[in-house]
Amino acid sequence: MSVLTQSAATQPEISALFTAESARADAMVIVAANLRFDFSKQAITSAQLSAQLKQLQQRNLSSALDSLTRGDLVNVTEARAATHMSLRDPLKASQHDATRLLSDRIANGGVRTIVNLGIGGSDLGLRLADDVFRASGVPSRVALRFCTGLDPIEWHEAVAGLDAKTTAFVVASKSFTTLETQTTSQRARAWLASTGLDAAGVSARMYATTSAPAKAATAGFVATNVAAFDESVGGRYSVWSAINVPLRVAYGNTAVDAMLAGASLMDTQFIEAPLEGNAPVLAAITRNFNRNELGINDLAVVPYAWGLRKLAEYLQQLVMESNGKRVNARTGEAITTDPCSAVWGTVGTAAQHAYFQWLHQHPRGAAVDIIALKPSADRGSVALFENAAAQSRALAFGSEAVADDPLAAHKRSLGNRPNTFIAMPELTPKTFGALLAFYEASVFVEAFINGVNPFDQYGVEYGKLVARQIASGENAGDMDPSTRALLAWARS
Repeated sequence: MSVLTQSAATQPEISALFTAESARADAMVIVAANLRFDFSKQAITSAQLSAQLKQLQQRNLSSALDSLTRGDLVNVTEARAATHMSLRDPLKASQHDATRLLSDRIANGGVRTIVNLGIGGSDLGLRLADDVFRASGVPSRVALRFCTGLDPIEWHEAVAGLDAKTTAFVVASKSFTTLETQTTSQRARAWLASTGLDAAGVSARMYATTSAPAKAATAGFVATNVAAFDESVGGRYSVWSAINVPLRVAYGNTAVDAMLAGASLMDTQFIEAPLEGNAPVLAAITRNFNRNELGINDLAVVPYAWGLRKLAEYLQQLVMESNGKRVNARTGEAITTDPCSAVWGTVGTAAQHAYFQWLHQHPRGAAVDIIALKPSADRGSVALFENAAAQSRALAFGSEAVADDPLAAHKRSLGNRPNTFIAMPELTPKTFGALLAFYEASVFVEAFINGVNPFDQYGVEYGKLVARQIASGENAGDMDPSTRALLAWARS
């Protein structure tokens, strides 16, 4: 059971909460950075919420927030600060000047297509932002493509039909040691050379974004083609850093700066709002309550906006890499709570024709974040919002089939599926930035609640280590029989 929750053996149904709490529909709605967050259909009583807010105050969440924003070493296992929020501080806008100039130089230098070569945090945020910028009508000045991994088919698709003379590559890697990115970087150089470009021509079309510029130089990148960012910016937060060079090249600096400004608005709300009116705090409390009191471990994220179709994939890294931990950040002792939801989801209304059956009638189901845009005059836009609102209601309140219906038991939906409705006035770089900052802040609060470090990723590093051991043949005699057989088959 969570350290911040009480026993909820007799937890009332969501419908009963609206009956018992007449002001619930208004009291549990927060507007922050022009986004509307409705927590009223969460399965937590006002009294339980108040008790947990009080405990957060007693445990001094505000002090943890001060440490984060001040640049203290909040990443205790790696002895680092976590400075992603400072990247969108409007008082420090000049810190991006070099990145702006580099991006304009690339875009104005005859480049027609820029290909980002990165994986994880060096890829997911850029792909999502690319979708959002296109959906919101931001004009493109350079085409943008991506290649993440090792699969040769993905590589061939990434460069299909491109002209080497008008193509530039950005190798995005915080450490500049990532296997996937090193591989795609080598492929890019080989591809450029295969078109007849000399060494100077190849180098002129290769750029890098990294927190290890010395390693980029060793790898043959020209210093003026490298954009650096601080090591204290975690990979899953790096869309705010120089990693966003391809976005700036493709869509211009104004759009990316608007994304930063939207995130800054949410940062201000997170830092300054009282806990009871703080959207990231309420999101963290309700998600933690769902897992540790109600046994609901899954979080389905369903945006009713085509431009946000990759949001769940982005949040998988942000949420699960940050808080998918098992020990206390400071003591290393095993925690007794569930600190992290399993995140998945796809765009609505397509989701309704797939796993919504499971959401409505599975014995346990999942908590749901529903995200929708204020509808325009377009008929489809109106129907999208109506479907989003309908699913939020259906998940919370369920249905009773007609008594005489022989299939009544099959048709009944029990409801009581906790869900948060996030309404956006429109999808723009600015509102998108605010949405991402909201989720980042809520992840930080969940980590605080459960005592885990949201800024390291030793599980990821372990998987990489085993892959390197296999590739090098190191400790081959210690491999288990199954792995030895797999490798023998692959190499036969």
